[in-house]
Amino acid sequence: MSVVIDANLLVALSSGDPRGDMVLEQFLFWFDQNTDLHAPALASYEFTNALTRLIVAKAFAINRVADAWASISVLPIMYHSMVNPSRVVEIAMMLSRQSL
Repeated sequence: MSVVIDANLLVALSSGDPRGDMVLEQFLFWFDQNTDLHAPALASYEFTNALTRLIVAKAFAINRVADAWASISVLPIMYHSMVNPSRVVEIAMMLSRQSL
């Protein structure tokens, strides 16, 4: 089985978000099931953008960024660059999305 990881899961897991324990449980389940984890390459930028927003909101300390990054960088996630943007937009439209 394969799962595509959203950057929000990574943020919750590493930022002290109260949902982090639930996310950790889900990751442990995936590890136990030998699930392949995937994410778009953009997820790392979304992750750092989210941390920046938390810092600006005074909900996360800037000196914790390196630790947050270290905690997610050990996860066995395969990051993928976009190779077919037309297909990505097509899928977004099929899902009635207004953004990617």
